[in-house]
Amino acid sequence: MKNYMKIIFLIVVVFTLSGCSFNLAGIKKTATGGFLVNIDGGNNWVAKNYYDEKTNISGVDILTMAVDPVNSNTVYLGSVDNGIFSSNDGGGKWTKNAEFLATKVYGIAINHQQPETIYATGVLGKRGKIFRTDDQGVSWREIYSEPADGTLVISLAISKVDPQIVYAGTSKGTIVKTYDGGNTWKDFYAETSPITKIVIDEKNENAVYFLVLGDGVLVTKDNGSSFAFLGKNKNKDEKDVVKFPSSAVKSIIVDPNNTGVAYIGTSEGMFKSSNFGDNITEVNIIGSSKKFPIYAVAVNPNNSNEIVYAAAQAIYMTNDGGTQWSVFQLDTKKSISALKYNINDSSKIYAGLRDF
Repeated sequence: MKNYMKIIFLIVVVFTLSGCSFNLAGIKKTATGGFLVNIDGGNNWVAKNYYDEKTNISGVDILTMAVDPVNSNTVYLGSVDNGIFSSNDGGGKWTKNAEFLATKVYGIAINHQQPETIYATGVLGKRGKIFRTDDQGVSWREIYSEPADGTLVISLAISKVDPQIVYAGTSKGTIVKTYDGGNTWKDFYAETSPITKIVIDEKNENAVYFLVLGDGVLVTKDNGSSFAFLGKNKNKDEKDVVKFPSSAVKSIIVDPNNTGVAYIGTSEGMFKSSNFGDNITEVNIIGSSKKFPIYAVAVNPNNSNEIVYAAAQAIYMTNDGGTQWSVFQLDTKKSISALKYNINDSSKIYAGLRDF
């Protein structure tokens, strides 16, 4: 019975993750959503949704976001059913990438040494694929495909140290890895639930986190020799272990300044994992926000005490590691799906919105 229910759950997930066709005319100009920028490092968020004189992207549901590591005013958005949008001026004007044929885009990863090389996952028809461009989106080529309709590629991560290394996760729980920029792939690990997020430790490339839908966060700290779920340390006394809601995990981000440290957003609050999960503590966030899923968290690349997260229609920021929080209320029914710092100017934070 348990296996039967899990199969039903996965069928529902795949149906929900499937894409649909692009229709720019269907983007509502009056919708409050799309893309926001915090322009002063404080509590002032503004919408940046201009597409042309007749249309804006405020109605676009954003699934993923990537920021160019060299020119961090260049931002890429992966959408639910409108493909990829890009801006070269921090959101001042957006362009749809006409050469990218897939619709729903779950992951975008940029080569940190050659940012004109970009990887993106997409749904083409009903099948999950990975594409690569070496000319900043002028042309794309397919480098990976699932063998049949129904399985989607829903997560993507690239190594900063060796950008030929790319990880991808599927809706069926398979994790694959390439060592040559996508020319060849190999199985890295297999779970039974969708891999919705992959993040690589900023200071230790052998350490990688995988968000497994409904099961929690899987981590390897030795390049795949061993794996463990965060919060399931059997070597500790039960009284010393924080009750970590593994089934409620919605997002994860690593601390870019400290190895082994990650922040995990759940539908029951936010947690900090240290030493790759050996220690988990609950972050002291605003209590009322614990009632809503935290779909996005970000840490300032220059200051680990500055953390920003989003819950429901509000964005929260701390400058002291979580003792005090400032709050910005959004005038929208949508929720924040992605938060990214401008790498070269950390006073700017980018946010993408979508319906959940």
